Amino acid sequence: MQPSGRSVTFVANHDTERGTSALSYKDGPVYRLATIFQLAWNHGTPQVYDGFTWSDREAGPPHSNGFVRDAVCGSGWECLHRDPAITGMVRFHNAVRGTPVANWSSPNPDVIAFSRGAAGWIVINNGTGSYAGTFPTGLPAGTYADLTGTGTGTGTVTVNGGGQAAVTVPARGAVAIVAGGTTTPPAQVPVTFGVHATTTWGTNVHLAGSIGALKNRNPAEAIPLSSAAAIDATWK
Repeated sequence: MQPSGRSVTFVANHDTERGTSALSYKDGPVYRLATIFQLAWNHGTPQVYDGFTWSDREAGPPHSNGFVRDAVCGSGWECLHRDPAITGMVRFHNAVRGTPVANWSSPNPDVIAFSRGAAGWIVINNGTGSYAGTFPTGLPAGTYADLTGTGTGTGTVTVNGGGQAAVTVPARGAVAIVAGGTTTPPAQVPVTFGVHATTTWGTNVHLAGSIGALKNRNPAEAIPLSSAAAIDATWK
C-alpha cells in the first residue's frame, strides 16, 4: 500500500458503492462496522462517505429541474456522518492519532480487539450474535465511556488494575474507549481560599460557588471563612 501519510482510506465512494464487490449504505450495520474499523486503524487519512439513496446503479442524486437538491438527511440522502457510532469514532481517531496498534486479540473469526498504544482500545464484533469476553486494553484502571453507543448497555467499560476489561459486544457492534475518557470522578484535593478584605466588627465573609461543595452559589448555605489566624486582614 501507499505509505500512511500519502493514503486516503474509505469503505465506499461514489463509484465503488455502485458495484457488486464493495459495501455501501445498503449493507446497514456491516457498512457502519467497516467504517468503525477504518476510523480505528492506524493507516491513512480516513474519509467517511455520505451518499444518496439509489436503486438504479446509474441513478443520479436527488434533483429538480436539472439542479441537485440540498442534502437533507432522510430526504434521498444517506448521512452516515451523523450516526452516533461514527461521530464517537471520529473522537477515537483524533485521540489515538500517531499511536501504533497493540494488544491484538481475536478470540474467534468474527471478533477482533486492539489498542492504539496506551491512548485507546476497541473491540469489534462482526458476528450475528453478541460476544462476551475479557480483553487486554493497555489502559489504566478506571471506568470509561463507550464512544460507539453500540456496545455495553450501561454505556461504560471498567478496566481493572491489570488493564483488562470484561465486555459484552452486541452483534454487528463495537465498544471503544480512550484514555482520559474516564467517567470516574477525579480525586478530591484540599483547596484554601484567601480573601483580603477590611471589615468592621460583626461583619463576616462567606464563600459560595458553582458546584455542590461550594453550596451551588446559595448565600444561605455559604461557607464561613475565618480571620482568626490572619494579621493582614486575609480571611481563609
